[in-house]
Amino acid sequence: MQIFVNLPSQQTLTLAATPSDTIADLKSAIQSRGGPNEQYYQLIHGGKLLGDDGLTLAEYGIRNQFATVNLLPRLLGGGGGKKRKKKVFSTPKKEKKDKEKEKLPVLKLYKVVGGGVLERLRKECPKCGPGNFMADHGDRVSCGKCGLSFARNQPPSPHPAAREDAEEEGKEFCCR
Repeated sequence: MQIFVNLPSQQTLTLAATPSDTIADLKSAIQSRGGPNEQYYQLIHGGKLLGDDGLTLAEYGIRNQFATVNLLPRLLGGGGGKKRKKKVFSTPKKEKKDKEKEKLPVLKLYKVVGGGVLERLRKECPKCGPGNFMADHGDRVSCGKCGLSFARNQPPSPHPAAREDAEEEGKEFCCR
């Protein structure tokens, strides 16, 4: 069988070999035909590196009458670079808090009154339409979708001085 060896200099060597020849025999034949020293190159056939010198051509699957082997130079460097140290943190990682999943959250929005009638517990947004409830913030209610908010009326302050201060500033005291 004939083996064609493609060199990086665009030349091709033709070698006679048998499937029982080893990779070491092939490398010595390349060197005797004027090829480079075997420590400066590697052989590749069909995308596989022919690295073990003791294996035969048949064990690598080279059985064709006309097989092509590529001779590629070894790349310098690679493994000898500077290795970085793993960072050691002084404080432990912050653990995420898992939100507790609420079962049937829609029950907070409605209340069943006598006779099977539903009563809404939250105000609906007048801009967004039905089904969009406003969030309850204690002193006000606001829509999360459009941002509309209404202040709740608060009882007047028992101190008349606080009421007078608010009137001087031009604020309505009972409403926000």
